[in-house]
Amino acid sequence: MARNFRQQGFSKGYPKFFLKDQQLTRLIDKLKDMDLPFQNWSELVAPHCHHYKERTGQVAVQYPPGTGFILSLFPDGISVPLLNLFTILFFASLFSAVAILGYLRKSPALIVGGLFLWLTLFEIINFIGTRSFSINALLVPLIMGSILFSVSNLYLIPKFPKIGLSALGLSGALLGLSFLVRISVLFLIPGLFLYLLMTRKEQGFFYRALALSIGFALLGGIPLAIHQHIHAGAFYHTTYGSSDATLPLLSLKLFNKNFWTFFIDEGRVGIYSALVVCLIAAFAAYRSKLTDFKKLTWALSCAFLLHTLYIFTHEITVLYYQVPALLLAAGVSLGILIALSLKNKASATSKYYFSLLLALGFWMIWPAQKKVITESFKDRTEVLPEELASPDAWLWSNVLSGSFWYYNQKPSYKIPFVDPDIRDNIIRALARDKRNRQFLVVDSPVIANMLNGRGFKLEPSFEIYGAKVLEIIVEQN
Repeated sequence: MARNFRQQGFSKGYPKFFLKDQQLTRLIDKLKDMDLPFQNWSELVAPHCHHYKERTGQVAVQYPPGTGFILSLFPDGISVPLLNLFTILFFASLFSAVAILGYLRKSPALIVGGLFLWLTLFEIINFIGTRSFSINALLVPLIMGSILFSVSNLYLIPKFPKIGLSALGLSGALLGLSFLVRISVLFLIPGLFLYLLMTRKEQGFFYRALALSIGFALLGGIPLAIHQHIHAGAFYHTTYGSSDATLPLLSLKLFNKNFWTFFIDEGRVGIYSALVVCLIAAFAAYRSKLTDFKKLTWALSCAFLLHTLYIFTHEITVLYYQVPALLLAAGVSLGILIALSLKNKASATSKYYFSLLLALGFWMIWPAQKKVITESFKDRTEVLPEELASPDAWLWSNVLSGSFWYYNQKPSYKIPFVDPDIRDNIIRALARDKRNRQFLVVDSPVIANMLNGRGFKLEPSFEIYGAKVLEIIVEQN
């Protein structure tokens, strides 16, 4: 998507993210000629995280365009490492500003909160690696949008109404951009509007809600509606597949599985550091005896809970799905601490105490920071052997189908997502053309024995992206 943004820009309207490939078109035409319902083969023809849409008759990427847009701001080929480097430098600057403010206002809670937010970000970046580029793109806009929401409502609007409303509109725009990166951010927004309702008597509701809504719509809602209209055939049709777009499933077994996935197993990444920020902010808010601060902690809890309930009732579980809620919680909490430090009188605290906090912070952060920089610049592209790169080579795979297209612009087809009889007929039909060679990429356990006893011979050929590649030979009866 980033490459499309760079090549197309907005000179010819909204960029299009359809997959264009002659082999892919040939396969789709062949399947249509077989007069099969498109539901029987729509997932087969699309690489991982892509889907064939009947309304448009084309294969499109499932993701909203936010990640691609952000990555397109950096040069092709090194956009992800440069994004990580920019994120590191940005949050180093943010922490420095927070530390200076904490020192000037004599607020150790603010420095500790900033330190643990910084640690949260590094834990997340180190854990994500190449699992998802969207999380890397989400960090800056979601954290800054969350901080601005707190500061604008708790400090700026009461003292400088016009500046505060502008800051709240900017917060909405950053949250909208975050929504354009990860759709689940939408489940965090009701909690923020709940806070506006809870404080309507003190600060009013209409203008604050309008500022937040306009910002969110301009950078989030409207671009997504245009994107879905172009790629899914209607603004209200999602570009995601049917399995991702299912309604929440109320199941105790699913709830229990997802709880362990997201909070106990590897999914716990960043949660403890984010929790420290939230606890510090909640303690400081209640100690201050300011009702608007207390109300924000309650609204934040509701936002976190709604997002968590959504992922707990979602059948597809990926370990970083809970990250948006963690980022909002940590960002809003740090914003509470910033607003408190600006609102309260500076207390008398030893400068040696602050020096110790800063030294501790850099000691904790440096190993994680060094690892992010080192790992980000590793080249993960593998050159396809000539036999696989050939236009007459047909690759059947699963999760690596996305990597083949992203890194090598080679179409590959998700073989588990089709009826076995249909799959066998397609392989046999392609084998009739002697120029074609077909390969099975064993990139998931479900593929390993898929063609056993089906009249095919599998011959070891290559290894690519850590997966064995077997040539499919159709046995003659």
